[in-house]
Amino acid sequence: MSLSPSPEKTKIRVNAALDMIDQAADPLKVRFAVAYAIGYIDALADERLISLDGTELYRQDAYARRQLRLAAFGVILGSDEP
Repeated sequence: MSLSPSPEKTKIRVNAALDMIDQAADPLKVRFAVAYAIGYIDALADERLISLDGTELYRQDAYARRQLRLAAFGVILGSDEP
């Protein structure tokens, strides 16, 4: 019996982490949610539970959600932020 989560459960958990960005109540919580999501994504990649391509797509999604959520709060990111 394998202890690693199924691909479906992994996808659901990553999406839940990404959804936290959309639901964050203020800019600081947005940044914490992004850090959590990226850390979780990187951990999954380190354990080879998601592909490198999948990792990059999830990271891009997290950063795009961050930009949209922060814009909703009137925060504009600097050009040096990922």
